[in-house]
Amino acid sequence: MQVTTGENSFNTAMLQKIAGEDYLVCKWFMPRNLYHSLLTIYRFARITDDISDAIELSPEEKLQRLNQVNELVNSGNKQEMPKWLFDYYTLIEEGKIPKIYGEKLISAFTQDITK
Repeated sequence: MQVTTGENSFNTAMLQKIAGEDYLVCKWFMPRNLYHSLLTIYRFARITDDISDAIELSPEEKLQRLNQVNELVNSGNKQEMPKWLFDYYTLIEEGKIPKIYGEKLISAFTQDITK
């Protein structure tokens, strides 16, 4: 479940699980042009939520990883982003989603960790 820089730093099994979840039944009724964007946003939300819920991580490690996600998005350094974050950042860059939504989501997870 690591979220560090580099292509192999995220959990590939997690992404495979996400791709197989019933949630993706939306593919059947969503306009094709929206499906990739929705899946990308869902992956971002799911992975950041999994970081905040990870029982094997200390609160400090959780906060560090969530902060790292924010820092990578704010830096715009695509070469350092894992694929799931690169795809999410691309949506921001293309103006398809405001960056503030991801920041608010991570802020909510951070509050849950620190209370």
